[in-house]
Amino acid sequence: MLPTRCRLARVLRVADRTCLLCNGGQESTFHIFADCVVVNRVWFQSEWGLRIQELAKHITDWVHFAMGDEHLARLMGERAWEFTVFAATVMDKVWALCNRLRFRGGKVDLARLCVSVEIAAATQRRLFKEDTNAHQKTRTEGMGHVTLKGQYKVNVDTAFKDGMAAVG
Repeated sequence: MLPTRCRLARVLRVADRTCLLCNGGQESTFHIFADCVVVNRVWFQSEWGLRIQELAKHITDWVHFAMGDEHLARLMGERAWEFTVFAATVMDKVWALCNRLRFRGGKVDLARLCVSVEIAAATQRRLFKEDTNAHQKTRTEGMGHVTLKGQYKVNVDTAFKDGMAAVG
């Protein structure tokens, strides 16, 4: 579970729940990964051109979709794995940005965030494609790594229980 401001408010009685990215909504896991206007701009400006706020109303729905449910497979076909890599990259970069803003201050640079996400996602896709002919290789770079031929591991923790989900 991520220590978002909403979660910290429940546990530590933190008063300010405002999202550090948009200074608008309350910083919940769902908000920072799917509902925040900043994250929505990243998705819309990406090659996917999605309006993700229309895809899910709860973090569980979003995680199931982004990590490869049957709806994603129908929409993206053979590119579903690329979408999942991109979604994981967005989550990784957005959470890193939230932490940078939380601990160092500063402002959101949307153009820089978009470029950072695109470069990291392209790197992960390249690593996957380069390793498709290797029998067994473990090379770590960034937030994911290639494991066995045809497999790809993305280091984004998710937990599901009783219709609830957490992303970390």
